[in-house]
Amino acid sequence: SASAPLVKANTSRPRVSKRSAVDRRNFSSSSTNNTRIFFILAPHRASRPTSLAVIHLPRIANFDDFDPLEAEPGVRVRYVSTVEELGAPDAVILPGTKSTIAELTWLRERGLDRAIRAMARKGKAVVGICGGYQLLGQTIRDPDHVEAQVDEMAGLGLLPVETTFGGDK
Repeated sequence: SASAPLVKANTSRPRVSKRSAVDRRNFSSSSTNNTRIFFILAPHRASRPTSLAVIHLPRIANFDDFDPLEAEPGVRVRYVSTVEELGAPDAVILPGTKSTIAELTWLRERGLDRAIRAMARKGKAVVGICGGYQLLGQTIRDPDHVEAQVDEMAGLGLLPVETTFGGDK
């Protein structure tokens, strides 16, 4: 039987392979350290800015990763903490965090988990960066209690990945 790929959590930034030929006419990019994020700017929406909602997690890490997007013409970046603030953006971004399990609990307490899954079902882009990517998976495991006293917690279920924390974080 096929199982979901295993994503090991570690403290280093993920390496992203560079594409040699990328058509950049309809792309906005944000580049920080070894991470590059591309967003397609839909040409038919030139009459209004592309709306990006960054979930303002209480333990957000590397929030300055979004500075280049904030400076990008035609892009509106909002930091949101409630379903009401989320509204109907073109894309939702789950940023990095060093407390993934606590953030997942925080999302659920506010109903943001359901809102994010509903947006994904409607075809909206949902992006996870580092810990945000882990949140999008099927399961987060912490058998050594690196982050929390919880052995395992279901993720948002939007990606076929599982995260297992091990050793020191």
